[in-house]
Amino acid sequence: MQDHRAPTKANPSGRPAHVLFFAVVPPPEIKAQMAKAWQSFGTGETFRHDTLHLSISAVAGVDDLDPVFVERVRQAATALRTAPFTLCFDRLMTFTGRSASRPLVMATNNASDKPNEIATDLHAAFRAMNLASSRSRKVTPHVTLAYGPGFSDTRHLSNPILWTITEITLIDSLQGQGRHIPLGQWSLPQDRQQPSFDF
Repeated sequence: MQDHRAPTKANPSGRPAHVLFFAVVPPPEIKAQMAKAWQSFGTGETFRHDTLHLSISAVAGVDDLDPVFVERVRQAATALRTAPFTLCFDRLMTFTGRSASRPLVMATNNASDKPNEIATDLHAAFRAMNLASSRSRKVTPHVTLAYGPGFSDTRHLSNPILWTITEITLIDSLQGQGRHIPLGQWSLPQDRQQPSFDF
């Protein structure tokens, strides 16, 4: 069976119209806590309320969405084996980027292999289904709250945010529009049993 690759076509801007990726999206109560933390400790830059997420695994950048390709990507999510887990976000910091527009993120100092386990499961599913996909880099758990010049140093939260991760989402990021369209959500398994593939 040949690899099923996402269709692409020439784009004058050099950027794909759609970027698909798996991520964890904070529920409303966690978004509210992040917004409050940003109001207290942020830089005043625009808070990205509608696109907050923790990236897990990149899928593809395309100009047109092929429904068959999307459905096969969705099937890969049935391979998840990692049970729900909790991350403690306790600091705001600047990630490297363009000098005038750097990612201003909420991060954690407590290392967790759980996001990497999810990424590994997805990558294994892609390979088993002959879906072309590049291996994601190691996941550094963070949520980009805004973009701007950056902090002079790390800002620690007086009230750390405890976020229990219970599901992942396949997101279609519409480039240049600042919009994220969810293409499906999957709950993390409570029992760690390996689910079967539905080819």
